[in-house]
Amino acid sequence: MKQLLIILGSFAIAFVIILVSFSSSSVDGGDAVRTENDVQIIHVLARGGYTPSQITAKAGVPTRLEIETKGTYDCSAAFVIPQLSYQKMLPSSGVTTLDLGVRSSGSSLTGLCAMGMYSLQIRFE
Repeated sequence: MKQLLIILGSFAIAFVIILVSFSSSSVDGGDAVRTENDVQIIHVLARGGYTPSQITAKAGVPTRLEIETKGTYDCSAAFVIPQLSYQKMLPSSGVTTLDLGVRSSGSSLTGLCAMGMYSLQIRFE
């Protein structure tokens, strides 16, 4: 019985941590998108998840994803985009760029950590 309570307590704590992390990073992502030399750049921080975790970007323009790490040693450093067959172990600190090409309106991309715990959703409109 004591072991069951410890296990349930551990799951409850993990759930709260994930919920708090998701809540703090579930912003529109408007500040994460900028344009330089006619290229749309989406900037995301990977550390304890992905911030912002939900982004709306413009469709029909060349797009590049920048993933910044700052002392990242958790599973968010193992970044995967299944739709693009992309997987990369990010450096603990630095910026990794990925050309996303020109995406069509209504499409989306999902980035995940290798464990599937953390996610990043980019919608193109």
